[in-house]
Amino acid sequence: LTLAIASVGFAIIQQVINMASSIVATRTGQQVTVELRGQCFDAAQKRSIASHLTSGTADALYRIQTDTQALEWIRLEGALPVLTATLSIIAMTAALLTLNLQLALIALVLGPILVVIGRTTRPALKSTARAAKQQESQALGIIESALSGLQTVKAYNLRSYTLARYRTIAESAVARRIRIAWLDSSLGAAVQVLCAIGLAGALYIGADAAAHGT
Repeated sequence: LTLAIASVGFAIIQQVINMASSIVATRTGQQVTVELRGQCFDAAQKRSIASHLTSGTADALYRIQTDTQALEWIRLEGALPVLTATLSIIAMTAALLTLNLQLALIALVLGPILVVIGRTTRPALKSTARAAKQQESQALGIIESALSGLQTVKAYNLRSYTLARYRTIAESAVARRIRIAWLDSSLGAAVQVLCAIGLAGALYIGADAAAHGT
């Protein structure tokens, strides 16, 4: 009975912690987003009129609305997990060095390979993501231009033309997003395969040590 009550109590405490963590994360994320959007909005107002005429107001709107959300994700969902994972790897490697040198060598060999794979994939991901964002901004610009000049569009029967332009650019952006997903999935698959190889090596070394009584 005591164990059952303890299990229920633990489950309740865990759920309360999860709820509190979710609320705090949401509140912090929203505050960060509002602050970043305010800073971007202020920076957009400081830009020259010529700059806005060159890039269009739609680009500024897209940056303020979309890029700030990406920065929020990097701060809350990207930086902390990366830091935690890095510290965990360092601690595990140090522990393995004290327990078994061969197991530690497997980790030390696979680590640089993972870094090389990541650095090799990063340029393609970065360039493709930038191109996708630029095309999404252009697509938004077409919508804004057409709706702000709707009388002209209707007067000269340009609806089909503007729609075709939008679809062409938007579909190109979708293709780039699909490429990003493919690159990201390939990177994840490579990491999983290397981890499986490392696990197989660790199991082999452990089995061999057990067989020889060491």
